[in-house]
Amino acid sequence: MLRFDHIREEDLELILSWRTHPSVTQYMYTDISNDIEGQKKWLQWISSDSACCYWLIHYQEKPIGVIGLTDIDANNKRCSWTYYIGDETFRGIGGIIPPYLYNYIFNVLQFKKIIAEVMEGNERIMKLHQLHGYRQVGIYKEHIYKYDRYHDVTVLELLDTEWQRIGKKYKKCIAHFA
Repeated sequence: MLRFDHIREEDLELILSWRTHPSVTQYMYTDISNDIEGQKKWLQWISSDSACCYWLIHYQEKPIGVIGLTDIDANNKRCSWTYYIGDETFRGIGGIIPPYLYNYIFNVLQFKKIIAEVMEGNERIMKLHQLHGYRQVGIYKEHIYKYDRYHDVTVLELLDTEWQRIGKKYKKCIAHFA
């Protein structure tokens, strides 16, 4: 049902169309220009940086979004993550995707912690994180300047022990991250 493949150059035009769409970019820290050459540089960068890893999300064989690990710290067994559903027709299933990543991070990579940052106003993602067992650890006040004003960012964390407790109902959410 769900598949996660490393991003390839042939995926970039689709990803660029998603990433520049207002419904996606509104909660991203940065806005990007509609520039395929910039996307190629981004792919080159993420392909050579061991502190991040990105995948194209496929649902029923259709590409629907992007998910990634950032700030990977193998020594301390922690990372941050990001994702978005680019195909608007599949936004309703966005909530089923994170448990696949959590199971991968905690059961395959055997990390201790995932860190998430959520820009103010993104209430759906805040509720989703709370449902999955995250706890709020702080707020970066006036952290991101976008749309002619500063926005606060909430910092959350999910520990492996909490996911083992909460995640029991998601134990079948297993997928290959190629």
